[in-house]
Amino acid sequence: MKKISLLVLLYLSSSNVSASSVFYGSLYMLDSNGNGVSNTQCSSCDASMGEIDNNLSTVVNLFTYSADDIIGNHDFVEVGFNWSLSNLSFVINSDTTISVTGDFLWTNYNGLTSSSFSQLSQTLGANGEIVAIDGDGDMIKGNALIDGPFAGYTLYLEGQLTAVPVPAAVWLMMSGLFGLFVFARHKA
Repeated sequence: MKKISLLVLLYLSSSNVSASSVFYGSLYMLDSNGNGVSNTQCSSCDASMGEIDNNLSTVVNLFTYSADDIIGNHDFVEVGFNWSLSNLSFVINSDTTISVTGDFLWTNYNGLTSSSFSQLSQTLGANGEIVAIDGDGDMIKGNALIDGPFAGYTLYLEGQLTAVPVPAAVWLMMSGLFGLFVFARHKA
C-alpha cells in the first residue's frame, strides 16, 4: 500500500494536466466578396487580411470547451459599433479539426444586435495553432455569418491555444487528501 501511495504521489507531482487553456490571437472579418473589412482603430492590424483586432485572449474550459466572452478593444469607425464574442465554444472534432462557435454581438446607434458564427480550423500544430479554413465551401477562408445584419460576411479567429497547468498547490492538496484517505483506511 505504501508503494502504491508513493507512486500516486509521484504521478500527481510530475503531471502537467490542464483544466483550462488560454486562446491568444486575432479576429478577422471579410465582406461577402472575401475582402478585408478595415478597422482604422487598430493601426497594427493587417487590414488587407481583414484583421480587426490582434490582441485577443480568452480562457477555454477544457472540460466543457466553453470560453469566456471576448470584448473588442476597438470601434469600427466606418460603421460605428463596438463588438464582442459570447457563448463561445472550442470543440476538438474526431478528425482533430477544431470547431469554434459563438455569437458576434455589436452595439451600434440602434442598440445591440447579434449574428451567430461558426468556423472550422485546421489541426492543432505543435504550438497549439488555430488556423481557420474554408468551412462552408464559398472559396473564402472561414465561415459566413449565419444571421443578423452582417449575414454573408465572414468572421473567424486565429491564434494559439496555450495550456494552463494546474497549480502546484492543487496537486499538493490532492496528494494530502489522498494521504489522509490511505492513512484512515490503514487505521481501520
